[in-house]
Amino acid sequence: MREILNCPINLRGKSVQEAKQDGDSVWRRGPNEWSQPHSHPNERFITVLAGTFLIGMGEKFDKINTVAVGRGGVIHDIPNQMHYDGTGPEGATLEFIAMGPAARN
Repeated sequence: MREILNCPINLRGKSVQEAKQDGDSVWRRGPNEWSQPHSHPNERFITVLAGTFLIGMGEKFDKINTVAVGRGGVIHDIPNQMHYDGTGPEGATLEFIAMGPAARN
């Protein structure tokens, strides 16, 4: 059973709720929230549980050149690959599964 934490996490000024269980976590991100280009040192798998998650590749932020992933879609984050992501107008609920400590490069 997942437990929703009482306090939201601040993700570069954006508020998200997170639930954790056995090495995975679930984040609820609000509408039209975007990250800047970044990478992660570890491999991750992200499942879209609700809403729309948009993914762009590379070091240049460009909302137009993204791929929309809807409910049930799975994203494979490759270690050290530059990317950026955002949510659609309805926000998104995302499950993250990764090995090792999570971090951003």
